[in-house]
Amino acid sequence: MWRRKIRGFILIAAVVSSINLMAQTAEEAILFSQSETGSTTRSKGMSGAFGALGADFSVLSSNPAGIAQFRSNEIGVTPSLQLEKIENSFLSNNQTENNESFGIDHLGVVFARSENPTRNPRIKSVAFAFGMNRQADYNFSNEYSGVNSFNSILNNHVEFANGFEPDELYQFAEGLSWETFLLDTATSSPYTYFGVVDGNVEQINSIIQNGGKDEFLISFGGNYDHKLYVGATFG
Repeated sequence: MWRRKIRGFILIAAVVSSINLMAQTAEEAILFSQSETGSTTRSKGMSGAFGALGADFSVLSSNPAGIAQFRSNEIGVTPSLQLEKIENSFLSNNQTENNESFGIDHLGVVFARSENPTRNPRIKSVAFAFGMNRQADYNFSNEYSGVNSFNSILNNHVEFANGFEPDELYQFAEGLSWETFLLDTATSSPYTYFGVVDGNVEQINSIIQNGGKDEFLISFGGNYDHKLYVGATFG
């Protein structure tokens, strides 16, 4: 029996090890590591500095003990509408782009109960909550373009490719230019390259981002004699 289990584990390990994984770039790692609690309108009105006040759904992501400040049940939802105006100037070509995005910054329920003073005189209240807080909004789009009369990306590819054999370029971006005949070698030296296009090309850069980062959470907390507030969040 144990031999079958070992063979099963080996088979699973072999299957898992053959799966291709894709990691983020350094730029994406920075983007995903930054968070700003969107949450409620009250929290936004104070630039997110609501951790010490409590009694707001945003504190579930920043300071769970603040949930103990609730005195009654609450159901909340905060829609958001972002309007952006982006002005670009590239190679004397001025462009303007407007972005609109709609989302939900917070959606949650809080159940709060005041304890019976005769039964638990020191425990003033307890609260339980669950819901969602938006941590980051990645919706963004921008495009700019212009006619470059001086150079193109091939100038950079030529500079980098010089000195390499053509068969070595496949592992770099310059290999794409070589395979599509945008780079060629000089007749005098097989390791010296030149680009078939030198300026007078329209360059366009388009950036499109979609999605966001949300935290789904469950929290609970309590108020002990108005002196100690404790709470915990599982997100």
